[in-house]
Amino acid sequence: MTARHPQQGVALLAMLALIAMGTAWFTVSRLQAMTGDYTIANRNHNAAVLARAKQALIGHVAMQAAKQGETDPGRLPCPEAAGSAGSGLEGATASTCTFPAVGRLPWRTVGIEKLLDAAGEPLWYVVASGWALGANLVINSNCTSDATMACATGLLTVDGVKDTVALIIAPGPAMSVAASTGCTARNQSRSAPAPTMDARDYVECYSTATSAFVTAAASTSFNDQVLKITAAELLPAIEAAIADRIQHERAPLIKSAYSGGAWSSTSVLPFAAVFADPTFVPTALAPASNFRGVAGTFQGLPPLTYAFTASPGSASACSPTPCTPTPCTTGSDAFCDPGFVAWTGGTLAGTAGGTLNAGTSTCTSAGTPTTLTCTIYSWDLFNSNASVTLTLSATASNVGMALRQINATVPIGGLDTTFNPPYGYTMTAGASTINANGSATLVLSARVAAGTGIPLGVSAVCGLLSQLLGLTCYRRTISVPMALLSDHALVDPSNTTHNWFARNRWPQLSYYAVAQGLSPSPPSGTRCCGTACVPANANPCLMVGYHPDSGKQWGLWLLGGAKIGTQARPPTLIGDLLEGANADLDTTFTLQGGAALLPNKTFNDRIAVVGSN
Repeated sequence: MTARHPQQGVALLAMLALIAMGTAWFTVSRLQAMTGDYTIANRNHNAAVLARAKQALIGHVAMQAAKQGETDPGRLPCPEAAGSAGSGLEGATASTCTFPAVGRLPWRTVGIEKLLDAAGEPLWYVVASGWALGANLVINSNCTSDATMACATGLLTVDGVKDTVALIIAPGPAMSVAASTGCTARNQSRSAPAPTMDARDYVECYSTATSAFVTAAASTSFNDQVLKITAAELLPAIEAAIADRIQHERAPLIKSAYSGGAWSSTSVLPFAAVFADPTFVPTALAPASNFRGVAGTFQGLPPLTYAFTASPGSASACSPTPCTPTPCTTGSDAFCDPGFVAWTGGTLAGTAGGTLNAGTSTCTSAGTPTTLTCTIYSWDLFNSNASVTLTLSATASNVGMALRQINATVPIGGLDTTFNPPYGYTMTAGASTINANGSATLVLSARVAAGTGIPLGVSAVCGLLSQLLGLTCYRRTISVPMALLSDHALVDPSNTTHNWFARNRWPQLSYYAVAQGLSPSPPSGTRCCGTACVPANANPCLMVGYHPDSGKQWGLWLLGGAKIGTQARPPTLIGDLLEGANADLDTTFTLQGGAALLPNKTFNDRIAVVGSN
């Protein structure tokens, strides 16, 4: 019996060992489970704040792009200014960036509170060089597909793919970064926020030389949680803002360009240019058709050619006087053509003072840009070299194929400036017109001063009556510069309110259509469309599917989005730019068509209406 006690003791020890092992296993398993739970919770927290920051950032960019006066629509804010960390200005964007721009998220600027990751650290932020101030920005829908665009070449490379405009980063706790592929060893050191903060103490495994970043790496080298914003994700918000600005800023000016004031009160919209490769090449001569309207063309590229690069463009006052605008250099870009709109002639009629001989008083044009020179022959009963008050009707070609506006502050050489001071002439209200062939006739009243005529003696150029009376004939000359028909504000490259559109190359994504009845050559001879015509619908208006006023549109400006599927950029066919009903060359368009949302997008056109009944 006594031999059993040692055996019972051994069994008891074995049982205790098993219990201890089970307890240890349970404890370790529970600790591992708790650690896993904490990791999941931390990552979920970080994912939530990163998503919120991304949403706010995209919303901020869209809101800024839609603002009138924003000259860099689509730009992202720079990171927080380094000197703002820990101050009352913390969270505000820096005014300019030094690239690659890596810093803390400018939460105050984008309109959210200071978001913290699971480690209690503020979010960090990286912005691509082609998308923030500090660079010569060019942002449009081709930024994802045209390697020649500054915005495309300025993208960030993330995990080997170059498609990212910005990164938002939850930096996590400081760590001792071990050297590995793409990661430089660093013992991260963090202290109170200060201008001397080093991004490498928060963000791991990136290259300032190549703007290359990663979203994952060896755990011994990397603990950031990274959310990227791609150009494809940001561009729809920017496109919507640009389309809205076309509708509210540009469309009203196009609609009123050739009506009201000196123009006839009847609205007329210019012809379109023939659709062709619209690529903007700053150093090469563009195809002759680009952005130059063509008579009888009702759909295609918008007419955006310009002639001058300096004052007095876009109806600004010509000061000091006299002044001479600087013509643009042909071939400098796709829009420049100082000879496209040109004086072709004029007629003179005398209204008071000395008697003008309309038969021999003539106007001729010369130069690029053209100057209209009118030679005036007159006589008076007292041989007093009297003043002559006259009406000039001057005709210019291609006005209805472009966007011009009358600039009545431009001096006309040879006029009496005491008559209708300070320029010596007035434009006759409502008398100037766009003709059916796209030319324009401007009508003005003016006076040449007494004593300024060159006496010719008795001469046939002053007419038979002056010869019979033996009266002296006088000759005077006036010179009308082409700048009287200045570049419209929308196309004037010196106009800081509107030149952002061409500078950002949005014309490359634009398509323009005009109802024939509102063009310079309406079929019925009366400019109207739809029910506004007599008889009703003699000239159909354009139609826009899903628009509440479909069938009433005078003109449209369509904005294509980023290319979809096999579309080519730059577009050589309309189907490379637009989709569905918008690309079939008829007068019916649509606001919707196919899938419009990522990732199955098959339609991304946007439409602004340029006038309607």
